[in-house]
Amino acid sequence: MTRNGLSPFDTGRPGPARKTDIQVTFLNSVFLLAGVVAFGMGFVRWETSAIMGTIDFVFAGLNFALLAWLNRHRDQVATIATVALILSFILFFAIYLLAPYNTVRLSLFFLLAASAFFLKGRRAGRVWLAVIVASIVAAHLLAPLRTAYSHVDILTTCIYLLALVVIFENYETFKEGQHQGEREREILRLTEERWRLAIEGSGDAIWDWDIPSDELRYSHSFAAMLGYDDNELGHVRAALLRRLVDPRDAGKAEAELEACLHGRVEQCIAEQRFRCRDGSWKWILSRGKVTLRDDQGRPLRMSGTHGDISERKQAEEALQESKNLLSTITGAARDAIILIGDAGNILFWNAAAEKLFGYPAGEIMGRNMHQIVVPERFLGAHETGFA
Repeated sequence: MTRNGLSPFDTGRPGPARKTDIQVTFLNSVFLLAGVVAFGMGFVRWETSAIMGTIDFVFAGLNFALLAWLNRHRDQVATIATVALILSFILFFAIYLLAPYNTVRLSLFFLLAASAFFLKGRRAGRVWLAVIVASIVAAHLLAPLRTAYSHVDILTTCIYLLALVVIFENYETFKEGQHQGEREREILRLTEERWRLAIEGSGDAIWDWDIPSDELRYSHSFAAMLGYDDNELGHVRAALLRRLVDPRDAGKAEAELEACLHGRVEQCIAEQRFRCRDGSWKWILSRGKVTLRDDQGRPLRMSGTHGDISERKQAEEALQESKNLLSTITGAARDAIILIGDAGNILFWNAAAEKLFGYPAGEIMGRNMHQIVVPERFLGAHETGFA
């Protein structure tokens, strides 16, 4: 959880709390605007119809009352929204019946339908639309009521209202798909970020190669690994980075890379020396695999890691030097030198031992010492050979 209480997976899609805030803001603006407009219209309509003027004044007062209620009880926004929709329907329907001189009054129902879908959701919006259409048609068809609209006008209005529903339905479907896509992308981004942190926490660096453009992106740790600044190695061409590779290792590394790019191996693994900024060399273990190919199988993207193995390589070189030195010393010794493991297997057999016992090192290495028969000159008249 973040400090503001939101989940790190929050992608901006209105959750319950955020949706409530949006509805409160919307209703605040509607109540204020509708109250002011209705209050002004009350004076205008009073001259032609006291009933309509009274309805406007009452509606204005109710809007101001709802505004005050909403700001004191934000948690009751759903109830307040329902009350607002009902009051708006009563007013619009009264105007529809009592103000035949207003030829555009049917447009008020479009605002009501849109508000219902926004405030109450898709399912409740359909119910409100059905009530609106049924009320318009019923009032028009009842003989005592005069709406001053023709049958064509009513039919056209109903068709437009239904078209409005189709637009809302498609818009909701589109937004849901968009929100789902955004959420999936955000989850993927967070997952990749956590993997990056986990990998870098182990000391390795991450790289990503856009093969068609030859652009390479590296994490901060790789630049720091070689002593460079972020802006020097954070985003470079692969061809430029290859110049940092020791020529002694370049051929083998390129062969590994080509095998991976052509699909002969699944993963590219190469040990190569990179030149650091101070001129020294570091052994880097590079691992990578193709993560994206086109329809023809051509590689488009490759990702992997870099790890500093300089200490391991130094230890291996030191060990090899020790082995070489030991081999030189023991090889020149006049006395037989034999190294035996815990299980009795022969691990080392120098030239003097070969001469003394008569067994070449290639034949005796790995054999158990107890399987060897000592020559006669040491034991007397015993047979020689292996037991």
